[in-house]
Amino acid sequence: MSEPLTPSLKTAISLGILGGIVYLLVALVVFIVGAVSVLVGVPSALPLFGTVAGLVIVGVLSIVFSILLRRQPELALFWGILLVVVALLSLSLAFGGFVVAFLLTLVSGILAISGKLSPMVTASEKTE
Repeated sequence: MSEPLTPSLKTAISLGILGGIVYLLVALVVFIVGAVSVLVGVPSALPLFGTVAGLVIVGVLSIVFSILLRRQPELALFWGILLVVVALLSLSLAFGGFVVAFLLTLVSGILAISGKLSPMVTASEKTE
């Protein structure tokens, strides 16, 4: 049986899914720009398709980790760390999805980590 969700975990889940959606939207925009550029005859636009693939992967991972955070809140520390890692890796792809997706995913991971650690801290303070 999974633990009840704290408000910070609920916020982390929402921000993580929203960040993943923004990554996917940025991937769509970069894909359209790259496709139009290639059709016009700009050969230097071909590397944009690698960026699109990377943004799609990062967006899907962000959404999947957020859903898993909802399904397994007892592993919130693990999912939070993975969300932070995904956010940091996304910095090399279209500057983190134009910064917005990066910040949403980063804050989501930090909230998941802090939401899991705060009950531990309060429990240890009570024993002192």
